[in-house]
Amino acid sequence: SSNAEVDMDSYGGWTFGGVYGLQLANSPPLWLEAGISYSEKGGKIKNYPSEKVQGKVQEKTTRLIYLQAPIVVKYAFDVADDFYIQPFLGGYHALGIGGQTKLYEDKHSYDSFDDYHRLDGGIRIGCGAEYQMVYAEAGFDFGIANINDNDFVSARNQSFFINVGVNF
Repeated sequence: SSNAEVDMDSYGGWTFGGVYGLQLANSPPLWLEAGISYSEKGGKIKNYPSEKVQGKVQEKTTRLIYLQAPIVVKYAFDVADDFYIQPFLGGYHALGIGGQTKLYEDKHSYDSFDDYHRLDGGIRIGCGAEYQMVYAEAGFDFGIANINDNDFVSARNQSFFINVGVNF
C-alpha cells in the first residue's frame, strides 16, 4: 500500500477450484489453462490506530474472499517418464464475494468491501510439477488493480499460493 496504516502482514487462507487445460501445440508443448476458484486473501495490522480511543493502538484483521478466474500459458518440460515441470505465466481477474474486517480493541467488525473495491486483477507467475495424474504448483499473484476505496491511497493484493490436485 502507499499508506503505512493500510500495509498489512500476511494472512493465511484457503483456495480451491477447478481448471481446464487446452493443448495449444505439441511442439513446443504449450498449454492454455483457465479456471475458477474460491480464494481467501487479506492481512493483519498489529498497531492500527484506534478510532474510538485516541492514542491507543489495536490489532486489525481484514479477510477478503474472492471468486477468482486465472488464465495462464504453460510450457511442459518432459523431465522423466511421466514427470513434467511446467512453468506458467498469465493473469487473473477476481470478484469479491465476502469478507470481514475486525478491530479487536474496539470489538467491532464490518464488511471488508466497505473499505475495498470488489474487483481485482493482476499477473500470475509460478511453476508446477506433474507426475502421472498428480499435480502440484506454487506461484505468486501480483495485484495490478488498486482495490482501496480511498482515491488518495492505493492498495494492491499480493499472494503466494500452493495448489495440489488431480488431473483427469
